Amino acid sequence: MVQSVDRGFDQLSGRPSLRRRPDLFVSHSSHDKAFALRISEALTSVGVDIFLDSWELEVGDSLHLSFSEALSKSKFIGVVISPRFGQSTWCLDELSQALAREKRLDGKIVIPILFDKVEALPFLADRLYADCNSNFFHGVTQISQVVHDCLFRA
Repeated sequence: MVQSVDRGFDQLSGRPSLRRRPDLFVSHSSHDKAFALRISEALTSVGVDIFLDSWELEVGDSLHLSFSEALSKSKFIGVVISPRFGQSTWCLDELSQALAREKRLDGKIVIPILFDKVEALPFLADRLYADCNSNFFHGVTQISQVVHDCLFRA
């Protein structure tokens, strides 16, 4: 796992406070943890700063506060689409928060990442997906291109 020096949260205040603005928050079902780790490692290797729960959180951290802050600070939200994602209330809540932020800012924030064959989620039915199911490395390239294009324009 590749990590930058300033990864994680500052706990001195008693509340989690993310010390950076990650490029991509990886939203995924806990059942898809192995894939989330694989894509996070691949994207990190091409210079994308990833927020992945297992890399960031420590025992005792508030999941709700930590995820809420990371979702609001991350430039993009990568949504790992699988049959398990649509069955997870937690995942659907993260997607709802990301879509609300996207609507507020009137810009692209949500990046659907197809991991497993599944019918399109109603909220994302009109979106192009990064298809990591058919060709993992092409999907990684598509995601990193969106992130890096945004960074170069900023």
